[in-house]
Amino acid sequence: MRQRLIRRLRERDERGMTLIEVVVTVGLTAIVMAMATFIVINVLNETSGEQASISGVQQAQLAERSFTQYLRSSVTLLSVQNNDLVFTSYTGIASGGGSAPDLPQLQTIEAQLCPTTSKYVDTLEVIYGLPQTGTGSSGLHECIAPSSPTSTTTPIPAGVRLAEAFDILPPVAAGTDIFSYYRYSSDTFKQVTTAYAAANPTKVSAIGINVTFLPPPGGATKGYHTELGTTLQTEIFLRNFSPTS
Repeated sequence: MRQRLIRRLRERDERGMTLIEVVVTVGLTAIVMAMATFIVINVLNETSGEQASISGVQQAQLAERSFTQYLRSSVTLLSVQNNDLVFTSYTGIASGGGSAPDLPQLQTIEAQLCPTTSKYVDTLEVIYGLPQTGTGSSGLHECIAPSSPTSTTTPIPAGVRLAEAFDILPPVAAGTDIFSYYRYSSDTFKQVTTAYAAANPTKVSAIGINVTFLPPPGGATKGYHTELGTTLQTEIFLRNFSPTS
């Protein structure tokens, strides 16, 4: 009996694997490979998503710092409207000519909140090169970025250009201003209305800003990621401030 059993086992070994065993082996191998591939793809996607998130946060923070620098460079506040500022700033270098030293160039700059074709995103436009006098010297008060849903009706003066168009979250409620204004009165620092700031721009000593900058959309993010935004809530003091003004 024992010799017969051994003989059968040897015959089975010589025959090799049966068709059923081959099918089962191939099926199990395919399942294991599919699971391994799924795990590898998920790991790669998570890594790519983390890199996109880090890049998005960095770009949003860069936008916040860039816009803050624009306002910090302001010298004189010329015009104030709801979510629209016009100010002068010594930006860039103007050649003195000959042996004369090069000097910073006085620019008239406009910063304004603009809608876009997307209901989820607004922009903060920064317009450079406004004329010192005449048409446009107090601001265009119109959005000129290609993403704006409305066309510009005012002829753009020569030399005027769009320096930046920062992607931001729209204000939470309609009519909410992202800019606020402050002045010193009787040695007290207090907030004033937009109407007061518009009527007395030289008395404004600081501008408050409350806005969330967004990273640009891309293939990895597949749209704007609001959770990656950088919120700026601060007051920026103007160089033209004087306690006696």
